[in-house]
Amino acid sequence: MAAASRLSEIAFECLVRLSCVMLDSCMEYDEFELAYRLLTHTAGFVMVTKFKHIEEEGEIESVVSMTSRIGLHPIFANLGVWRTVMSLHLRDRLSEIKSEANLSDDESEEDEEEGVLAYEAAVATLYEMVGYGIPGEELSRFAMQASEENGWFCDDRGRQLLLIARRIAIRRDQVEIGGAGDQDYMDLISNSQESESASSSLPIAEIDTRKWREFGWCHPAAPPSVIRQDAKAPELTSGLMKRSPITALASFGSSVIASGGVDGSVFLAIPDVSDDNETAPKVRGIHLDWGSASRASTGLSSDGVYGVGAISCLAASLGSGQHVAMKSSKDSTNDTSRQEAILASMEGSRVVAGTTAGDLRVWSVKDIYSAVLASQKGEDIDTKSMFGGGNVSNRLKFALRGRALAGHRGGVTCIDVPSHVYRPDSLVTGGADGMIKLWSLRALTTGRKSSSMVNSPQDADSVGNQSRGGDALSIFTGHSGRVMCVLSAWHGDRLLSGGADRTLRVWDLAGGNAKCLNKLSGHSGWVTMVKYWGPNTVVSASTDRSIALWDARLRDSPLFMLRSHSSPVSDFLVGSRTDPMMVSAGTDGTISTWDFRKLSGSRSTKTGTPDNDDSQHCHVVRVPSRTLNHGVTGVEKLATSSVRLARGFSNSTSSFLSVGSDAVVREWDIASGQPLDSFGTGHCDAITCFESFGQSHGMNPNICSPSRLHEGMITSSWDGTIRMRRLSKI
Repeated sequence: MAAASRLSEIAFECLVRLSCVMLDSCMEYDEFELAYRLLTHTAGFVMVTKFKHIEEEGEIESVVSMTSRIGLHPIFANLGVWRTVMSLHLRDRLSEIKSEANLSDDESEEDEEEGVLAYEAAVATLYEMVGYGIPGEELSRFAMQASEENGWFCDDRGRQLLLIARRIAIRRDQVEIGGAGDQDYMDLISNSQESESASSSLPIAEIDTRKWREFGWCHPAAPPSVIRQDAKAPELTSGLMKRSPITALASFGSSVIASGGVDGSVFLAIPDVSDDNETAPKVRGIHLDWGSASRASTGLSSDGVYGVGAISCLAASLGSGQHVAMKSSKDSTNDTSRQEAILASMEGSRVVAGTTAGDLRVWSVKDIYSAVLASQKGEDIDTKSMFGGGNVSNRLKFALRGRALAGHRGGVTCIDVPSHVYRPDSLVTGGADGMIKLWSLRALTTGRKSSSMVNSPQDADSVGNQSRGGDALSIFTGHSGRVMCVLSAWHGDRLLSGGADRTLRVWDLAGGNAKCLNKLSGHSGWVTMVKYWGPNTVVSASTDRSIALWDARLRDSPLFMLRSHSSPVSDFLVGSRTDPMMVSAGTDGTISTWDFRKLSGSRSTKTGTPDNDDSQHCHVVRVPSRTLNHGVTGVEKLATSSVRLARGFSNSTSSFLSVGSDAVVREWDIASGQPLDSFGTGHCDAITCFESFGQSHGMNPNICSPSRLHEGMITSSWDGTIRMRRLSKI
């Protein structure tokens, strides 16, 4: 449309509700093209609203487009819609070319031209997604999947497409629509049509065509580095092996799982997840070396700076090798070519561990896997290794030792791995020293000078000691207590942090100047978890028993404070910008579900300084959408202590999992709060780590089109065991 059609509020809301009902039907039957056509037909319809500006007197008009409201429907978070749009663009373009010129019959030229046109269609789809207000995370997911399906990671087109997605999404998000920031978006969410019946539809048929396989192994207490094979689940109860209580867990889906123990050891396990294996599941594993034992025997002091304590945090850094390996793996017909594809998929993947003593170390998964294979075969299978293809035992020793970074004084408290697409080979850590450090995981240049920003005398002392273990690229200072959590944005240019000083901070990672962009205050306890919901909306949890929603661009105080738990918040789940549901859990065993669409209209109280500007107040909401209790089974109520959450199996957007100290996993429907399933994990002590994973989270190079269905979960416990439950084909 050349001009916008301004509608009254009643007419606008009526059309929005009617469109949402039609989209519900499209979502039920996967009518992606019809959903896209409906979205295009709503272009040009707008509604004008007025609101009071915080800093200026009078009212300001805000224009709300119908596409921005329709685009919030869950169907547009399904990449199938945008794959359909891309195919429509490609089909139209091919029809135009064939109708204009029928002079050439060279099929090779036509195939090459079609590949170029497919890339152009993908770029056009990205710009169309931005125009319709689709979140930047969805643009990145579409660019990633389109590049994988078309083999664009084999050349530079895949990376170019991902960079285009980030650039246009950031440019869109930086524009303030009506000057309201994300608070205006919160109003859109609260006024949008509810689609609970559509979003709660479960792909049960996809689960029925698969079966569950259970894996179990233990975390051996730190012995010398010896390869362990065939660690079957029945051997866990033999009592012949010394185990270490597990304090941290990190995984690459079901492919590689790393666990950290209270004795400071890190154990790397590789389960045999092949679907054609009908025997008892097997797990191969090996201990990683911190270098402390080598120091005692050889006198070396270059490995580590502060000594080894208990493992406080683990992270799995996924490399870019999996995208390159996907195309080559299709032609893998024997074990050798399959191993080569697996090694290629491990390129750039690393395991990172931090300890309570301040140690920080990085291991290359590919180097460890290739060195283990070489030692088993008695030959060097990878002559291009960083170890020069020398002696096999030396390769294995250096691979297991990894690479030491300088770490933090007082202990490493949190680790975050930024996007491997937009900020590859990077690592962010927080410590008890109140510092946040940005690291490069590329090959270390011995003795290089630090490029960190030194903001205090203690920083200078820390930087001076880093020549032995690796320097941080940037050091972010500002928190007056220990840093409890860090999280980078999907595009890798922003960083969130929460600390014991009861503040949240937003940092600039793109500028390289360690600049704090925003300081957010409002919690009365330690900030233990932070997550993004949209480009500027931040969700945080605290030991003060509350969850806060912030608009980082609009003001430094929270918009909403959610208070329903009678104890500190232990975990919470929040989806993408198109998913308005959130789930929180407390250390008292209670679970609450929150619908962002209902926050503005819910029963709430207001806190803040008394003035005439109502926008400065914080709305306190005490009544959630649903209140659940993990320990309630029928009429019996069990004590479950702290509850941990993960995405569900039935549908990761409409169901979730919970587990407590009872070692029982329960799956719930978010909309209704009804239990869907429950099963025991087999642990005999408190759960320490819990996560679910999808098909796209691992290193399997044969998976090219990941399903939205989560395929399994992993738990670890103080009893020293790890349990994995995974869906396999029947």
